[in-house]
Amino acid sequence: MVKGLRKLRTRHRKPVRNPSPQPSDSSHSDSETEEIPTAAEVERNRRNKTLGWEAQGHFVGPVDPAWFIDYYFNIQEIDKPSFPVGSSPTWTGLRENISKVDMRQYIIDGARRFLKDHVKESSGFVQGHSAEDSAPDDGSPSIIYYRDLLTPPRSKLDFSNVEYFVEAQTSQAFDPFVDNDDNDSDRYEYYPFEATADLRMTTRGQILAYCTTIARSQFRTHVFGVIILGNCARLFRWDPSSMVVTSLFDYTNQTDNYLAQFIWYYDNASPLTRGHDTSIEHISETQAYDFVGQEIAERVKAINPYHSHFCTMNIPDRENGEIQHSHLISYPPPCQPSSSFERMTRTVQAFDLETKEFVFVKDYWRDVAAEAEKEGDIYTLLEKHNIPNIAPFGNGNDIQCKVCSKDSEDSVLRPV
Repeated sequence: MVKGLRKLRTRHRKPVRNPSPQPSDSSHSDSETEEIPTAAEVERNRRNKTLGWEAQGHFVGPVDPAWFIDYYFNIQEIDKPSFPVGSSPTWTGLRENISKVDMRQYIIDGARRFLKDHVKESSGFVQGHSAEDSAPDDGSPSIIYYRDLLTPPRSKLDFSNVEYFVEAQTSQAFDPFVDNDDNDSDRYEYYPFEATADLRMTTRGQILAYCTTIARSQFRTHVFGVIILGNCARLFRWDPSSMVVTSLFDYTNQTDNYLAQFIWYYDNASPLTRGHDTSIEHISETQAYDFVGQEIAERVKAINPYHSHFCTMNIPDRENGEIQHSHLISYPPPCQPSSSFERMTRTVQAFDLETKEFVFVKDYWRDVAAEAEKEGDIYTLLEKHNIPNIAPFGNGNDIQCKVCSKDSEDSVLRPV
């Protein structure tokens, strides 16, 4: 029980478990030169390699990139803006031996062409390796896409505002995955999509660490990303059940350019499709003052040393999950360490707008197996038998926020 907090609230999500595709017939230092890595880089690479190894079996692929875009962005919807057919990517003529800095800028310059407001000088894409985050120690992605910011951060990596990231490497030697037609790469016997070479395993852990840090620094249901490998790329989508990854494709191709399509459709997608928890709503400071008064709002703000703005958090009723109870919280949430898959439990302090009291919120993903009981039901049983020394339970249920853009019964992946 946290001191000063009188009642427990819980929120839980139900991850969509993607089936593995049927098999087909057919990490490292990011220094720009071959300098000796620093102690921090060595330690980070060690952690990423370990993470890449520990996460065995959670990667689903390779899937068709055309299917990936169509499925996750619902591009057949009538009200969805159509991809500009006449647009051609500018990622042609990628020269060999290009430096990482030049490669990142090359990717950014081409990517801006496919944003709705690409005519603006600032598109929201920034080079991540010029930024350092003083909080999470997970390094910086090569390229970061910020959205809905008047001035995207350029001197400091802000995981609490990152939409998605692009990890750019100059060759396929860093590729974390092995396609079905690749007969030259070492792979796990039971997880043949996952490469086993140290450098490739480290890269796999690296992109997984970025996804996890974004999810822990925000309220996200899933995170998209891109990994560039020379003139080829992969798209991926992470949630706490798995990471779905496409096959390699040539993003310098003028036709059927999946990288350009991804950037376009992501920029035109709803917050829900992009992976934002829609049970959390950003509000202004004035609104927070109106809801609870300035004194309480300032107390909520004081809880969070990284406070940027207020949000309301909807917590479902204990008995009827359709009923929502609103709470005031400070954003961003504390970036608490967790595993990259499964429950990913975290805690948040909040102010209940109905009972007018501070409460302790436990936010987590739960197993949806038939024999797994909800935590609220377990508390009901404990209370029924007058079990002592348990925290008073207020509200808690599955949150009313779908985590997939289509119904789970349609989740049949298309392997390639």
